[in-house]
Amino acid sequence: PNLVFQSIKLLKNKKINFPKLYLHVDEYQDLNTMDQEFIDQIIQSGNHEVVVCGDDEQSIYSFRHAYPAGIKSIWDSTNWEPIAFNKCSRLPNHILRASRKLIEAHRGSHIAKQMEIPSETREKIITFQCTKPDIELRQIIKHIQEIKSIKRKKDGNPISFKDIMILCPTKKIVDEFLNGLAKKKIKVKTIRAREIPESIWKVFLIIRLTEKDDGIALRQWLEIVGIR
Repeated sequence: PNLVFQSIKLLKNKKINFPKLYLHVDEYQDLNTMDQEFIDQIIQSGNHEVVVCGDDEQSIYSFRHAYPAGIKSIWDSTNWEPIAFNKCSRLPNHILRASRKLIEAHRGSHIAKQMEIPSETREKIITFQCTKPDIELRQIIKHIQEIKSIKRKKDGNPISFKDIMILCPTKKIVDEFLNGLAKKKIKVKTIRAREIPESIWKVFLIIRLTEKDDGIALRQWLEIVGIR
């Protein structure tokens, strides 16, 4: 935050002369008010071309004071050319319909995007409300077994275990599900984020130090060699 604050201060005092910038700011709805002021000060510093992308309905970083109203104020401003993408291709029709209903019911004033809503289908979102983790696990296992026995792929072939994905928020829950699914003879493959080995990470730091003046890399390297 202090870096952003100091940058805003320099821009306001006209101590930075930018060349013409072609700036693309993504996920604007997740920036806080200071971040957004920083972007605004850059815009005012010269004859730049700026594109801001965002969706006030997808702001999820309230814990870092995200300010989704900022993208709405840009949308309503006559200083900007508003362009809406009103067709969604990343979700199945039934999930898109359900998400729109959920947003309309639980959000206040937001940008009217005039989304193209697909027609109703037979597919529905199934939800379970479980009071205990073991009940949740049993319900998931039961649902997987029902999917395999009843549903088919679009090409008519039966659904296999590899066609089903379970998303878990923590490693502990992943391990609990692995044990429970294994007991029911359900084959499971886990996908975890790979960590960079310590030796390779040190090589990356050295490369960063030799390529440019990188203060962050220098501080990390000093800690490795025992200088704090």
